[in-house]
Amino acid sequence: MRRILSPLGIVAVGVLLGAAIFVTLWRLEPENARSSFNNVAEERLDALEANITLTVNNLVSLGAFWPVRWISWSSFVACIALTSLLTTYVAQRKRSERALETSEERYRSLVGNIPDVTWTADNKGNFTYLSPNIERLSGFAMGEIFAQGSQLFFANIHPDDVHRVKEGFRALFIQGQAFDVEFRVRHKTGQWIWVRDRALATYERNGVVYADGIVSDITDRKRVEETVRVLYETARALTECNRLEQAVPTILKSLCDLLGWDCGVLWAVDRPANLLRWSESYQRPALSLSGLGAAQRQLVFTLGEGVAGKVWMKRQPVWISDITSLEGPMKIAAIWGMRTAITFPIMSAGVVLSVMQLFSRAVEQRDERVLQMLMAIAGQIGPMMDRQRAEDALEQSEERGRLLFATIPHAAFLFDLASREFLEVNQAAVQQYGYSREEFLRMKVTEIRPAEDVDRFDRYLRELRTSQGHAGQWKHRSKDGRTIDAEIHFHTLEYEGRKACLVIAQDVTERNRLELELRQAQKLEAVGGLAAGIAHEINTPIQFVGDNIRFLGDAFTDFSTVLEKYRHLREQAGDAAGTRTLLEDAARSEESLGIAYLLDEIPKAIAQSQDGVTRVATLVRAMKVFAHPDQKEKAATDINEALVSTLTVARNELKYVAEVETELGSLPLVNCNIGEINQVFLNILVNAAHAIGEARKGAGEKGRPKQGIEVKGLIKLRTQREKGSVLISIADTGCGIPENIRGKIFDPFFTTKESGKGTGQGLAIARSVVVDRHGGSLTFTSELGKGTTFYIRLPLDREEKGNQSSEREAAAQKSASAGG
Repeated sequence: MRRILSPLGIVAVGVLLGAAIFVTLWRLEPENARSSFNNVAEERLDALEANITLTVNNLVSLGAFWPVRWISWSSFVACIALTSLLTTYVAQRKRSERALETSEERYRSLVGNIPDVTWTADNKGNFTYLSPNIERLSGFAMGEIFAQGSQLFFANIHPDDVHRVKEGFRALFIQGQAFDVEFRVRHKTGQWIWVRDRALATYERNGVVYADGIVSDITDRKRVEETVRVLYETARALTECNRLEQAVPTILKSLCDLLGWDCGVLWAVDRPANLLRWSESYQRPALSLSGLGAAQRQLVFTLGEGVAGKVWMKRQPVWISDITSLEGPMKIAAIWGMRTAITFPIMSAGVVLSVMQLFSRAVEQRDERVLQMLMAIAGQIGPMMDRQRAEDALEQSEERGRLLFATIPHAAFLFDLASREFLEVNQAAVQQYGYSREEFLRMKVTEIRPAEDVDRFDRYLRELRTSQGHAGQWKHRSKDGRTIDAEIHFHTLEYEGRKACLVIAQDVTERNRLELELRQAQKLEAVGGLAAGIAHEINTPIQFVGDNIRFLGDAFTDFSTVLEKYRHLREQAGDAAGTRTLLEDAARSEESLGIAYLLDEIPKAIAQSQDGVTRVATLVRAMKVFAHPDQKEKAATDINEALVSTLTVARNELKYVAEVETELGSLPLVNCNIGEINQVFLNILVNAAHAIGEARKGAGEKGRPKQGIEVKGLIKLRTQREKGSVLISIADTGCGIPENIRGKIFDPFFTTKESGKGTGQGLAIARSVVVDRHGGSLTFTSELGKGTTFYIRLPLDREEKGNQSSEREAAAQKSASAGG
């Protein structure tokens, strides 16, 4: 018995025990302990600890037997090693437990903070784990869910989605396929929410398959997707339909499909009548609601009347969960089985275009997210419908435009601004120019213009700075070669993708002829009005010219007598006896006739006569220029010379009421019709004289105040060159123009003069000449009681080419006129 445990046996036992402990500890490394931390693992660890404790106790008890006293140093070392291994195992296990606890805490914190719901379930429909977020997502408490399990889950899935969800779970647990399904779930409040559920089969235990999954709330994303889909359907409907009314049922259908509701109606705002009228409606095909639509067609709402009228007025949506208790128009929908109604405005740029109503046969509780979505959709639909309405109006307008274009009494045509090709003409153009429509469409707009006007016309189009306006008068040619005076009004626009110009060309050839005659008559009338003054102006120099000529005649007779005496003196110079007598006789004749006086006065009389003749010639020449019939063509003209000529004609009208000052600057020649411009100057000067005369009425007759001092007004003429034009200003110190009539002074037949003293045509003709015929401007400034200044601006030739040759031609014409 004492030899039972020899030293060698003890060593062998220690080695075997150490190996067993090492293998056991190897199998219980931290990762394996952490992964199998469950009830079974706990039992195995407890059993292992008990075995090791038992082994150690046995070894200690063996020390009481006598063989232990002879234990070798090897046995002692084995015991030391065993103790060290046990200590290491215990410490490592404690660390593993603490790491596992920390990991679990972190996992629970992560799961609790993410917005999604994590779950673990088996193939029998039992949940073994659900993260706390399930209460927020579903509205149900954790206890309710674990108590009812999959029964509660499937009972709240939307009926249209249940089949897909069940098929997905069947494939997950039976075939091991990944589960990834989007479906609708009813919240505990009754609202439907969209979720996405993704899961994988993770492990199997005792024949039961377990799966881990994650559920995400995708309601907002689905609403955005549905909104985009509705907007897409709306845009497509508006694009594909010819009329807005045709697109509305498609829009209503998209919204009903989005909510799963049954019918809808659109009430359109009738702006002229300020009423809300039925526009279109939609019902699900499976429902028989034609009677509801027929009843709604008869309804009309005023602002604030009924639910639709209130939404129109307040611009806010209204959700009525149960309409059965309401009276009025809503009662009609309730009779036809509707229970819930949403009414919301369709707006664009803050203006209500229409009001939309959607109905459901089920009682639907108010959902703010649905309302927000519908208002967002309405905010997008509104501009689309507004644009479609505008396009419909544009199409109708275009149709009316085509009708008006065809029936315009004046020639109208459309041409391409780039190619100058005719794009369209009306019947009046065909009649006016003599070309057929087909011929026009093969031509360019330059082909109806004289060759000399083509370059100017092209330059005008290149420099065009406005989209519409009056382009003045142009020369056109008809097919038979006639020259037509055409007054042009234009409007640039986009036509079939091309930049084009619409032109109204009124034939004013006959009107121009009549206006020419009218202007000539008006000029002659003006001359007639000035006739007395002109006669006086001519009579004065003619009178002293006549007196001087009589004086020169008498003086010539006297000189003849003296000369006769000197002739006899020369003949008798050879007879000395008679010479003295003749000399004395000649001296007496010189003294009696006042030869010294005659020698002094005759040169003065001749000079005065020459001056008088010059004044008469100037006045007659000015009258000839002023009264001469207008030339049709414009010519290079010296504006300063024309102004001086007009002053000469009007001198007698001005000299009794005003002093005239001139400040004439250096001007280039202006391409204008001088006869018409002279008429403008005369009309304004005569008006200035009349205004000063009115201002002087209180100063006494003929401008002499009570103190006996003559007071005259002042008329100041000034010319200067501006950029691209010349400016002529005519200022007077008259009574000024009252504020209330300043907008009327250019109107035809408007006058403030007494009856018989004015026709009201002067300033109207002046404006027509300057603005319409010369492309200039005629403006004025006035201060009541201080006077008025008129500003005449005449444009210069844009290129100002050929000025020197024009000046030479004008000088030659002036010389020819003086000689003729």
